[in-house]
This record gives sequence, structure tokens and C-alpha cells, in this order.
Amino acid sequence: MGRAELILVFGAIVIFGIYSLTILDMQLQNRIANINRKYEDAAVSLAHSYLNMAGNEKFDEHVDSDGKLPPGASFTSPDSLGNESGETDLNSFDDLDDYIGLSDSTLSITFYDSDSIIYQFEVDFSAEYVNLVSGSWTTSANITNNKKLTMRINSDYLPSEVVFSRVMSYK
Repeated sequence: MGRAELILVFGAIVIFGIYSLTILDMQLQNRIANINRKYEDAAVSLAHSYLNMAGNEKFDEHVDSDGKLPPGASFTSPDSLGNESGETDLNSFDDLDDYIGLSDSTLSITFYDSDSIIYQFEVDFSAEYVNLVSGSWTTSANITNNKKLTMRINSDYLPSEVVFSRVMSYK
């Protein structure tokens, strides 16, 4: 084999190596994008689940079992929103703003899917009274008939924080 053929063979090997690395890199990037998408889907599903659970709770601690505010009673003051004594987990929550209690020590949720991907999220809740002003919800320093529960979800594998809110109104 002459020098020219050897250079051509060597060049072909280099080109094939570059091509192979490019294909492997594209496959890796595709796998990473799929995992990120699964993480985003799981975060959205988690948020919907928690906000739906919260939506089934009473509007306020002072509302009775019939959903009515007793005469002379008022809703929880804005600076007292959160879980009350003894309300430490989902089973003991009885009103919307109790979910703030899940945030005191960053809630970490881990679960697996069929591809054995471990999902771990940090979840933070906040609640506030809000008013509808010019078509958008604005925070109120006073008691109103509307509360907004906001859920923030973070993970090292999410491209950005996932934020969902739900406004509940007392009728």
C-alpha cells in the first residue's frame, strides 16, 4: 500500500470517527431532552395534583362544615395564614392555606417512572388574599373573599422553576 492510499485510509477513519461522535452526541442530547420533558411533565402533574387537593379543602379555618362563615366570625388574618397547631401533614389539613405548612422544611418528593428515572422536586407553597383588579389578581393586605395558593417546583433537571397558582373564592 502506497503513501497516498495510507493517507486516504487514515482520512476515512478520521471522518468516520467524527461522524460517529456526532451521531452519539445527537443521541445523548435527544436523551437529555426527553428526560427534561419527562421532568417537566411530572412537575406539572404534581402541581395539578396538589392544587386539586387544596381546592377540595374549606376556604378558611373559620368556615363551618356547611361551608358558611358563622355570624360574627371572620376569616384568618393575612399575617396568620398557614397551618394551625396539629396540622402537620396532608391528612390533617382542613383549609386552603394549610398547604403553606408543607414548605417549612422544603418538601422533597421522589418517585420513579417505568424507565427507572428518579424524580426529585423541591416544592414551596405560599398563600395570600387577592383582589381582582382590571382583570388580574393583585395581592391584598386585607382579608378578602379570594385566596391564592401558589406552588413553586424546582429541580436540578428542570430548565426553570415551575409555578402554578389557584385562586379560590368564598361564596
